[in-house]
Formats: sequence, structure tokens, C-alpha cells
Amino acid sequence: MTASPVYWLVLHPDVPKPIGGVKQMHRLAEFIQKSGRQSIIVQDEASFHPAWFESNVNTISRKEFIKRSSSLDKSSNFLVFPETYLPAVSEYAPGFKNIIFNQNSSYTFGQPSAPFFRGEMSRVFDLYHSPLISHVLCVSQYDRDFLLDFIGLPENNVSLLVNGIEDNVSLSGSVKKSKIISYMPRKNYFDSEIVCTSLRRYFSHAGWKLMPIASCSHDQVIESLRKSLIFLSFGHPEGFGLPVAEAMACGCAVVGYSGLGGKELFDLSSQFGLGFEVAFGDWKQFLPSVSQLVSHIDNNSDQFKNSLVSMSLQTSRVYSMNNMYRSVQMFLNSFESSL
Repeated sequence: MTASPVYWLVLHPDVPKPIGGVKQMHRLAEFIQKSGRQSIIVQDEASFHPAWFESNVNTISRKEFIKRSSSLDKSSNFLVFPETYLPAVSEYAPGFKNIIFNQNSSYTFGQPSAPFFRGEMSRVFDLYHSPLISHVLCVSQYDRDFLLDFIGLPENNVSLLVNGIEDNVSLSGSVKKSKIISYMPRKNYFDSEIVCTSLRRYFSHAGWKLMPIASCSHDQVIESLRKSLIFLSFGHPEGFGLPVAEAMACGCAVVGYSGLGGKELFDLSSQFGLGFEVAFGDWKQFLPSVSQLVSHIDNNSDQFKNSLVSMSLQTSRVYSMNNMYRSVQMFLNSFESSL
């Protein structure tokens, strides 16, 4: 490759509400740029930016990109699509090498209510194996195994990126922990309402508060997690489970659904006695898991707090933005050397 590589990250429609995958696409763009390449996010409107987090990325409108695409050097310009764009890849801008940033393997085939190719699932396998898709990125070990073992992709066509936690997401010594059990009702709202109604009946008399986190900026989310002792996860399916990782980094014990992609997070937290994975839909299992944590807090609060600190530090080390940057560099070097 003679010309400097340019990566066009397709990210539209422009969605103002908080979606973790959008933020991570921005981080990917930033790290590509930091690695000495160009990166540009393709949006409906070039001026759009989600208000709930900060980033420094180059943007272009979809209309302007399509206008320019025919004149771009196809050997040094690459398109990066979310996994949800699979059906549109072949027609979006023909002639480019395409990369899929698969942040949730469960969306590989679409969703149950809206599959990509109803009655023709083999087309998904065919597309992933076709020359149309040059490389696939993922963000968890579970999803990497899914792409290799279930979809059947060769190892050199799949790169696992560290799903980095923001540098300011950590346990703060200036914020006092309270008897708060926080949760995000956005995913599987029905489950969260049932479980939290039960937990309130059991623990409210002991001073515990169940606190939903919704419609918040990223900074507000982190502030809430820092005050909490326990975080309930209702995300399923998940490609990674960024809220769980952020809760752990903020010093919360975690109980709930791993979403499959978050199994590695519950494995890490369980090493400190602070992670309790619950099978999807097993509402009753939340109660003994939370009860065990509450008992631990009541009987040995100092040891519990020390464990929270240790888990927070380990989570921040493993899933640091610096590690994400290094994994992006490894992908770029590997991908570009294969061209």
C-alpha cells in the first residue's frame, strides 16, 4: 500500500440517546487516527454529535461521502460497518474492502422480530465468508469464539479489540458508597421491573434503595455507579456488557445476566467474590445472590470494601483505553500487512 490508509466508519442514523456501541465506534475512530491513519465517521449530518459523551473525530455527511466515494482510491480507503449493516454492505459503496465491527454477535443474523434474510440464514454465512468482507472486529472472547467456531471464519480474518473503559471511570475515594442497588432498565425492562419489585420488598426495610439509571449523560451514569454498592445487569444478549465493566471499575459488585459476551466480566468479578451470574430469565436467582452480598457487607464491611477496591483496579487495568489502543494498532498492522 503506497497511499496513507483512510478508514470510513459508517454510523447512521444519527441517534442522540445513549448507546454504548456508538461511543465505542467513536473511540475506534480516535485510535485509528492516533495510530497514524485517517479516520472519518459517516453520519446523516456531518455536524451531529451525541451529547452524552465527548470525542474528537472527523465526520462527513452520508450524502457527501457517496458523492466522493467513486473518486477514492479503493486500495487505501476502507469502510467499517456495524454488524447491523450487513445486508447493506454490498450496495453501500461498491468496490471497497469492508470491515465489520461486530459489537454483538447476537445481532449477526438481525433480530428475531427482524431477521436480515428471513428463511435464508445461509446468506449471512455466505456474506461473512465472501470477499466482500475483508475483516471482522469483535469486543469479547465469547464473540471471537462465535465468529471462529460458529460462523467458521479463519483466525487471521478476526481481531479481538479490548473494549476500553473511559479513563475517568473508576472508584473515587471522595464519593461515599451508600446502600444503593443500581440497574439500567433500558434492556429487558420487564425483567428489571419484576426483579426490582421483589428486591424492594426484601431489602427496603434494611435501608437499601433500588435506583434506576436511565436517560443520563455518561458522567451522570458514572456518578451513580460510584455511589452504588451493587449493580444488577439485565442486558441480554450482549456482545460485551460495557455497563457491567463500568460498574466493576466504579467499585460495584455485580449480579445478573452476562448476556453471553459479558461472561469474562463475571469471571473476573467472581475471583473477588463480587460477581454472581444469573441465567437469563431466572428471576428468583437474583434474591439469594443479592442476599449473599448484603450479608457480606453487614458482617465484614471492611473486607468487602477492600475487595471492591481490588476488583476496581483490576478491571481498570484489563479494560483500559491504553489496552484498547494497543489492540487497535495490532489489528491495523495485521490487516494492512495482509493486503
